Amino acid sequence: MKLDDRTELLKDFESRRPRLQAILHLTGGNPRLILSLYRIFAEAEIVEVERSFLALLDDLTPYFQDRMNELAPQQRKIVDAISLMDGPSTPTELAGAARLNVNAVTTQLRRLEKEGYVKSHKERGKKATLYDISERLFRLWRQVSVEAGRRRLRVIVKFLESWFTPQELLRYSALTLSAMEHALSAEKYEMVKALTEKLYYYQEAMPLPEIRASLHFTRIYGLEKSGDKASSDQEVQQLFAEANSKGDQALLARAWWGKAFVHHEREDIHGEIDALSQYLTFNPDDAKAHYNYALLLVDQDRVKEAEEHLQQALRINPHLSAVWGALGSLYMQMGKFALALKKIERVYQLAQEQENKELVEAAAILAFFTRLMLSFKNAQRHNLKQAANHLTKGLAYLPDMPSDSAQKPLGQYLNAVLQFRQPALLEQALDQIEAAGSADLSEFVKPYRAALRYHQTKDKAILNRLFPEIREIVEEMVRQLEAS
Repeated sequence: MKLDDRTELLKDFESRRPRLQAILHLTGGNPRLILSLYRIFAEAEIVEVERSFLALLDDLTPYFQDRMNELAPQQRKIVDAISLMDGPSTPTELAGAARLNVNAVTTQLRRLEKEGYVKSHKERGKKATLYDISERLFRLWRQVSVEAGRRRLRVIVKFLESWFTPQELLRYSALTLSAMEHALSAEKYEMVKALTEKLYYYQEAMPLPEIRASLHFTRIYGLEKSGDKASSDQEVQQLFAEANSKGDQALLARAWWGKAFVHHEREDIHGEIDALSQYLTFNPDDAKAHYNYALLLVDQDRVKEAEEHLQQALRINPHLSAVWGALGSLYMQMGKFALALKKIERVYQLAQEQENKELVEAAAILAFFTRLMLSFKNAQRHNLKQAANHLTKGLAYLPDMPSDSAQKPLGQYLNAVLQFRQPALLEQALDQIEAAGSADLSEFVKPYRAALRYHQTKDKAILNRLFPEIREIVEEMVRQLEAS
């Protein structure tokens, strides 16, 4: 340890003694295992340690297989049961795990002990005898062989639980998550897979259920993003299995969220809708889930249901600007412009409070467009006062909008006014646009102003002073304004 510059271990030796004793127990005193576990502490090289362990176990497989083949079927069941237990166990506990009669298990345990497969000891002050596998490497080999081909080492999980505090596990998890995000950005997918495997051990050792579930989902995310669909499916199923075995509804909600994510990545909208619907039955107070679910419903033209879920999201959290915006867009799609405006202006207000410049710009553009729509709708009803009022309020958003974002909606609005033959409203609109003080917009509306002046005066000099290509546009505007 001095050679590794880890002198702090020696200084804190007494305080670390319980942890060191736990490692000694985990490894059975095997020097090779102890050194491997030290690498996890010293270098956080979990995946490399796992590989070296598995390589060692693969080398020993022929020898261990021969030993297993020497056992009777009942004895094999007992050896498998001991291997999968978390520690030394009583005959009664092993009988339950192996689904055998206690007396038969006790008899076989004595034979296994005599043949060197298991060892026994009694706890001080207790009558029951505890049994464990004699050789630590044999125990690890059997765990890896029995556990559904996962080839993961419980000894690493146990080491992490013994050596690191929850805060330390959180810190190492955060570092691994950061590395995974960088690997995803760089499209280094093999590295992503290795990091998700590393996260598995932190996840299994994590005593905090919420963090543990979050790490599990992150691993699903990494595997799916890296293209390992089979592994991400397996992780989702394991999350369901764990939730169902524990009767844990919060964990079951997480499993449905993971399944929804997988469907989303695979562009399976129906599967995603079904999974999110299930998630919301277990977690109905998740505002963002209601929002995501509503967006999917809109794509399926289930507009009324989408509206209900957006409203529910706002009842849960009225400060989510994205939800206000989505509801505003939905009402515009439904032709309910007045309702849309209320929601959009709420987004604008929240964006200003949050000092979110990008969101302020987006909300201003949407509010500007909605005001123009309402202005024209009122003009169609010959309510010119309200039409002018909406236009005035719409133009008030110009300072918060990118300079090139107003011309297209204004052009559409002015063309509609021309076609509706409303010269009075057109004049009010042009006066207000020019008064807004933007040189670009004043230049943009010059053809409309020329068309209006010609309509009012019939002075051909107005047309004669225009460039030919501009005159052609203005004459078309005049025809629209004067069409019977």
